[in-house]
Amino acid sequence: MNISEPTARPHCAQRLRQKKIKEYELSIIEQENERLKSRMLKNGAFVQSRTENVPTSLNTNERQRQREKTEHELTLQRLQKMLSRTRSSYSRRDFQEDYAKKQDIQRRMSRFSEPKK
Repeated sequence: MNISEPTARPHCAQRLRQKKIKEYELSIIEQENERLKSRMLKNGAFVQSRTENVPTSLNTNERQRQREKTEHELTLQRLQKMLSRTRSSYSRRDFQEDYAKKQDIQRRMSRFSEPKK
């Protein structure tokens, strides 16, 4: 009885055909990518996306910030004065009459309310 290892068959273990097919597919994909990239470059599809941001300190514009703050405070004070000066166009007498009418209607309606079951 022979219990030695079977003979090595590299053509079965390596799967050369699948390897060649995979390399061929990858080469086609790379060629297509290069073709598309060259077309996009020719059409100007790529834009420089890096902006050169220069770091600036917030303390450099102290005067401007102070000026804007005072402008906001003045605007707020002006609006508060305008709001305090406004008067209602609805007189107190009209309000009291309307309130009395509504109370009378509610009183009359409650007299005829449905009995609770």
